[in-house]
Amino acid sequence: TVATDYGDAATSAYVYALQISKNGTLTWGTAAATAYLLRLSGHLKVYSGGLYNQGTVATPIPRDSTAQLEFDCAADNAFFFSVMNGGTAILQGLSRTVGKLIEQTLLTANLAAAGIQSTVADDTGWLSGDEIGIAPTTRTSTNMDTVALSGNAGASTLDHAGVTFAHLGTAASLHQAEVVLLTRNCIVKSVSTTSMTSMRILPAGIVDADWVLFRYVGSGTTTPAAIQMETTTGTVNFAYCVTRDSDGSAWRCNAATLAGGTITLSHCVAFRWGVVSTSYGLSLNQVSPTATGTISIDLCTFIGGGGGASVGIQWNGDGDGKTTQIGTVRIAGCPSHGMLFLATKTDCLGTKIGPIHTHSNASAGIAFSTSVKNLRFNDVYAWRNGTSGIQFIAEIAASGLAAVFGSIWFEGILAAFANTTAGLNVLGAVHDLRIADLRVHGDSGFAQAYGMRLVGPMSGRVEKADFSTAAGLLVANATADVG
Repeated sequence: TVATDYGDAATSAYVYALQISKNGTLTWGTAAATAYLLRLSGHLKVYSGGLYNQGTVATPIPRDSTAQLEFDCAADNAFFFSVMNGGTAILQGLSRTVGKLIEQTLLTANLAAAGIQSTVADDTGWLSGDEIGIAPTTRTSTNMDTVALSGNAGASTLDHAGVTFAHLGTAASLHQAEVVLLTRNCIVKSVSTTSMTSMRILPAGIVDADWVLFRYVGSGTTTPAAIQMETTTGTVNFAYCVTRDSDGSAWRCNAATLAGGTITLSHCVAFRWGVVSTSYGLSLNQVSPTATGTISIDLCTFIGGGGGASVGIQWNGDGDGKTTQIGTVRIAGCPSHGMLFLATKTDCLGTKIGPIHTHSNASAGIAFSTSVKNLRFNDVYAWRNGTSGIQFIAEIAASGLAAVFGSIWFEGILAAFANTTAGLNVLGAVHDLRIADLRVHGDSGFAQAYGMRLVGPMSGRVEKADFSTAAGLLVANATADVG
């Protein structure tokens, strides 16, 4: 419970401040009303047969206590938390109020600049002093707010310090800001706000983390993300967790051939990552699941990449998608695209994505680059993005051939409104594009030039379309419905 700094500050990956080996267990206390603290100047490694318990599933950290693991880094990734092959790390916090498992909600009324009360969709149970993040709703990706609550949450209200920016909460047209809880009572962080630590999970490592805050994790100068998952046979589960203030990427699945392993992210939040470098809220990087491996992403929110051309979710590499599923995700405030597909193994057969809400990103809501095929989408809502809602990029691959996109189906609603250039912008060649229900408009705050803009060749089918119907905030496309 005191800030004793354990370790001799050795940075070698083979030297550690704390090692948990076979048959070794470290278990944090779980007494009420206690501020637990463990500070390390060195690595923490959990080896095969070792067990790290920062709370357990049966006995999590009590709501009125905190358990904070700190790494006293003098440079980026000087020290980090490694779950080695066969090691197990359990980190278990609790929601802020009994029976209220709410980590994110939506504005249901507009919030003016300097406003001190938000009207929200849920009875959150959040507490006085908790920090919240509010997503931008204009085309300026940096217009997000971080404020502390000035009282306990009401049934549909949050009282807080004055916000800097205005945020929309118009449910009828889906112009709604995401509001996320940034406070947790189980914490992993760097002492420094500029020299980051990270959590590395090796191929057969086992991790179960619920209601955990990872802060100042994820380097902007070296490879590891805040949470670096190299899983092949291990089981990795993050639920109701948040990463915030990362110099680099927040979550990364890297070089993982999933043969029996599982990676699950549910109800998780990434807030303000990539502070100093181009990076990702979530990167599916060189991931190739087999028939027995699974990646599942659902009910997650990504707000505010900070640096360079940072992207919300990037799919990059060998993922054939057979067992990679992305359910409901919300993405806002990225300096580049909300979601970017860069699959070098092009066949994503078996993958279905969405519903997706992607807005207020500096580039496209969803962008396709290099050849991608056989993707299925549920409902997609892309609005007030800096270029287009959905964009097929006409990149030239190393082979000298232009990118070709095929069999990409939007099987639910595709609503793309108030994006700068177009709702749907086809710059590369697209074959077999199918859209069940297309809705493309401008809005009264931001014009959209085109509903559909066809520059590259396209073959496809639109079953039903609504171009330019004025309703509430929605208005006609400024230049043409189809260009």
